[in-house]
Amino acid sequence: MVFDRAMSRFANFHEAKSSYSKEWQEAAQNAETILWVTPEELQQVTTEVLTIFSRFYDRISDPSLRAEGSLAVEVLLLSYPVKLTRSIS
Repeated sequence: MVFDRAMSRFANFHEAKSSYSKEWQEAAQNAETILWVTPEELQQVTTEVLTIFSRFYDRISDPSLRAEGSLAVEVLLLSYPVKLTRSIS
């Protein structure tokens, strides 16, 4: 349910993307990649990304810390093993 709701919000953004300024349209990104990592390395990746996110957490509860022109932005971090259907070299 949580994933479905997030994907619905993502679809809504894409439907309304042209209503945002050019700067927001260019700043809104999505990325997908395959990493060959150990569980320990994957934990390190997650920790490092969450460390970046944490720089902005105070803005959730304290609106005075929000930069002028900032908007609420949803960022999803999904990491999971996959069975590839083709070989990636």
